[in-house]
Amino acid sequence: MLRDRANRSLQIVALAVTMASFAPISLAWAQSPPAAAAEMVPLTDDLSREELFSRFVAPKGQARALAKVFAFPADTQFEAPGKPRTDAVFGIDISHHNESRCNCQIDWTSIRAQSVAFVYLKATQGDRFFDTTFARHWGAIGKLPKDQSLYRGAYHFLASNVDAAAQARHFLRVLPKLGPADMAPCLDLEWDMRKTADGGLVDTWAGVPKADIAERALAWLRQVKAATGKTPIIYTNRAWWNERIGAERAAAFAEFPIWIADYSSGNRAIETPGVMTGTQWALWQFTEDARLTINGKLSKVDANIYKGSLLTLKQKLGIVE
Repeated sequence: MLRDRANRSLQIVALAVTMASFAPISLAWAQSPPAAAAEMVPLTDDLSREELFSRFVAPKGQARALAKVFAFPADTQFEAPGKPRTDAVFGIDISHHNESRCNCQIDWTSIRAQSVAFVYLKATQGDRFFDTTFARHWGAIGKLPKDQSLYRGAYHFLASNVDAAAQARHFLRVLPKLGPADMAPCLDLEWDMRKTADGGLVDTWAGVPKADIAERALAWLRQVKAATGKTPIIYTNRAWWNERIGAERAAAFAEFPIWIADYSSGNRAIETPGVMTGTQWALWQFTEDARLTINGKLSKVDANIYKGSLLTLKQKLGIVE
């Protein structure tokens, strides 16, 4: 889950635009009816989260504790100047955008040494699109020696115009069999942007009733939980959730841990993200602008924190060792 190509000029149109006004969609992540495995399509032009968040949740200013420009491993060590950090575990999330940005294939052998304990990898989107780097990253992380090992997990981006059960089947088709040390799968539930007739963009979830969005998400979550034996985690943003699903429906998702995205400087300063009413967060993606050394050079990545011990992180994310 990463964002780049921030210099692309895109016009955000009113979210009230109806699905009927959409022009034929040329982006590679536009969906079609459920496809067979042989018809799976590589993701190429899916919007990165940098593009989405720069328009909807743009942070302002810097925080003292969890800075927007967060440097691994130095900034993992202290809560504030002179105050060592205790009981916190850090991780990153990766998609094909990362290797496009660094123009390299990621060498995972140096990542743990930078105080990164876990990584979520984008696997699929919709009912036929897949991340071309997923299988390679999953395999490489699984082969790391113990002193360089990372906990790994996979996530799926839920598309608005494809049956949720078909999307779950697609994700499970791409996902390798999970081992005890693998993290729970993740459902990426947020803006699904499409082109409109006038060349702008709209969140296509705007045309779906709130109750239907909730039902689709729950269908995916339950199907994946039944197939993997691990309770999936939900990646989302409070602003999107409250508008598209409604805070009052959060209770229906109580069994599924929340991975919240919140880049606001005020919340980073107090190290407490904004979440939906009545929910608690398990993971917090606090910046898309962290710095990590990849293949010998600094690269931008998403940074995530778990506030607690590694033992409780394992319990929360279904890791059994």
